[in-house]
Amino acid sequence: MDNSDASAVIRFLLAREPKSGSSLIANFEKTKSLPILVNTILDSDEFKSPRCRKRLQGITVTPELIEQGFRLILGRKPSNSAVQHYISKTTNLFQFIESITSTHDYRKRIRKARDLKGLVASEAFNLTPKTIYLHIPKTAGKSFEGLALSNYGNYCSLSTNGKFDWGEWQKAKIVGGHFRYSAFNPMTATRLFLAVVRDPVDRAISRFNFYKNQKGGHKKRIARGFDHSDMKATIRNSPFREEFVDNYQCRYLSSGNNFKAVEKAFRQDAFIIGHFENIESWIELLGQRLGWTETTLPEVNVAAERDYSLEYRQDEELISMLTKRNKEDARLFEFIKRAGVYESMKGKFDYEPFRL
Repeated sequence: MDNSDASAVIRFLLAREPKSGSSLIANFEKTKSLPILVNTILDSDEFKSPRCRKRLQGITVTPELIEQGFRLILGRKPSNSAVQHYISKTTNLFQFIESITSTHDYRKRIRKARDLKGLVASEAFNLTPKTIYLHIPKTAGKSFEGLALSNYGNYCSLSTNGKFDWGEWQKAKIVGGHFRYSAFNPMTATRLFLAVVRDPVDRAISRFNFYKNQKGGHKKRIARGFDHSDMKATIRNSPFREEFVDNYQCRYLSSGNNFKAVEKAFRQDAFIIGHFENIESWIELLGQRLGWTETTLPEVNVAAERDYSLEYRQDEELISMLTKRNKEDARLFEFIKRAGVYESMKGKFDYEPFRL
């Protein structure tokens, strides 16, 4: 998705050529989201002006324009019946735009687009520096959430279910949860990323065991090919595989799927990364850098059977599968483990704006 898409949206919705140095194009470059751009234009004074309406009303609707509108506004091709519907129900481009942006499909697309990219690109979100916790599943994240809440109170807003409040995130000092590094690309404020990595084989086994014993969503997982009795079958046949193999942790901490991409992220941003086997040292350093008064990590989501992994470890085929398909994650884990706690910026970063 490039600026030609943004220019096409401006031409379609405003019936004019994009202006040089357009703020709309600049906004798009931050969010890389066509739905957000469409919504911004529809809410603009220019689109609502009589002059713009007159320009759009002077353009006759054609099948080609309907197909273009579907692609730019809904992100898909229209069916033949949809094209015929809009040809018969709308006579000009303004009527078509009003009609298609009143649909459930459009509202759903906007809600989805605003979930994160729109938020982290918003002016209010970027008014103050943010500490961002990248919660890789099965790395003591729920325990960390409890610790963060005890330190930040109302200025902490972390999510493990993908839902969050715009107002809370805009004012919070620490945000994040089950969101990847790349999701925060549109940010302009200074940011500090926190995360914990884990031995990829141990983490994969822990994640599978979590699903295996989770009652909620059992039928939905089965429908997506998840085999609660066979981790190898799940890896082979289910989209859940990405959570166990395919270098999941590298993808969480970068815009790629290998350790080289993570190193690039480390060069670009400030990270403090710990490892699961010595998480106490990570917490201790965070307390020093960020001025925390509480540094005791509570136990949450601890497996009832602490030796559950022994059964999986005895399956040589499974361990070989996990090892071969997580080589980049293994490189990442060993790198962090050697460092003990890794600070990407070391002495070059000012932690003062992030301190409580």
